[in-house]
Amino acid sequence: MRPYRLLVRSLLVCAAASCWSAPALAITEPTSGVWLDVGGGSGFGGTPAATPGGIVSIGGFHGRYDHEYALGRYWAWGATWRPGYAGGLQQDVLFEVRRGVDIIVAAPFFGLAGGVGLGAATTGVAEATGGVKWRWQRTIGLSLRVGAGARFGGATAVLPSASAHLAFSYSAPIRKADPEP
Repeated sequence: MRPYRLLVRSLLVCAAASCWSAPALAITEPTSGVWLDVGGGSGFGGTPAATPGGIVSIGGFHGRYDHEYALGRYWAWGATWRPGYAGGLQQDVLFEVRRGVDIIVAAPFFGLAGGVGLGAATTGVAEATGGVKWRWQRTIGLSLRVGAGARFGGATAVLPSASAHLAFSYSAPIRKADPEP
């Protein structure tokens, strides 16, 4: 096995374990917040050619979190709109659920997404998603999102589907303002 493959697999296993393991011992508290991703990328859904497109996701998160240092585990949920062009406008409207961990500047996440595909005779889409966000500020970063799954409907019952997007990301906790001393 090539060393870089072993390194990549080891990092993926560590990221998955950190998302599902026991709560961190850092100074965390139950925190809820919002997130927004806007970007572009490509995918395919039953066609041999890649489809250029975009992504807009908005949702919320909740978990034990240290919002000063962007550190903690969370569950997130939200809606995703993915317009694309493959000989005509094609749109996916998805609901997604994520499990992730913020580790100061890196935030790996894994999840499931499902919803409706509009255009190109696709009636449904289901994907396993994952990715990582790199933060350059506490609330702003760049996300790499990938997904693989299936499209349903049309003449063929099930078509393979995959996507990759690079998006600007915003996420921030919702909290009460600290009272003035």
